[in-house]
Amino acid sequence: MDLAYVFPDDLLAEQNDVHTIIRDHWLVLNYTVNKDKSVNVQGDVRFPDFASFLTKLPLQFNKVSGNFDISTLVNLTTLKGSPVEVGGVFNCSYTNINSLQHAPKKASKLIFDNNLRSLSTGNLNCNFDEVSILFVNSDPVDGLPSMIIKYSDFLPTIVKYQSYFDVWGDNNKDPFNQDGFAELITEISEGLK
Repeated sequence: MDLAYVFPDDLLAEQNDVHTIIRDHWLVLNYTVNKDKSVNVQGDVRFPDFASFLTKLPLQFNKVSGNFDISTLVNLTTLKGSPVEVGGVFNCSYTNINSLQHAPKKASKLIFDNNLRSLSTGNLNCNFDEVSILFVNSDPVDGLPSMIIKYSDFLPTIVKYQSYFDVWGDNNKDPFNQDGFAELITEISEGLK
C-alpha cells in the first residue's frame, strides 16, 4: 500500500503545523485537525496567562464542545480564528477587541466587558442562550452606547437580530444607529425572541 496516496504530504505537513502551534502555545487540547486546517476540540480551550502577548489567535478553531476562554489574551485585537460553534461559554472579556466580528455563530453563553465599542458581528446573526457584560470600566465614553447597557436583558435577542435592523449601519462599519436599535427593541418588546 502506498502511504503517500493515503496520507498526502501536504496534509501531514498542515497537521504538523497545527500540532506545532498547539505545542508552542502550551495548549492542552483533545483535538482533531480538519482538512481546512481548522481545529475541532473535545473539551475546553483556555490560553495560558503567559500567552497574553498574542494579538490574534494562532489557529482557526471550528467546533469546541466545552468553553472557549480567551480572557487572558489582553492584547487580542480580533476574534478572527474563533470557533464557529462553542458548546459552553465563549469568554472574550479583558481583551482589546472593538467588536464581536468573528465571534462564534453559536454558544451557550457569551461574556464580554464594557470596553467593547460595538456588538457588530459583521452581518452574522449569532445565537447565544445567555449574554453577560463585565463592567471593568466606569467611563461611559469608552465603551458601548448607553442604550445597549440599558437594554442588556435583551442582549441574546439583540445579538441574534441586530443585522436585520442595521443597528451598526451598512456592513456594520458605521456608528451606532439609534433608530435601528430602537426599532429592534420595539420588536423585542412585542415578542421577538
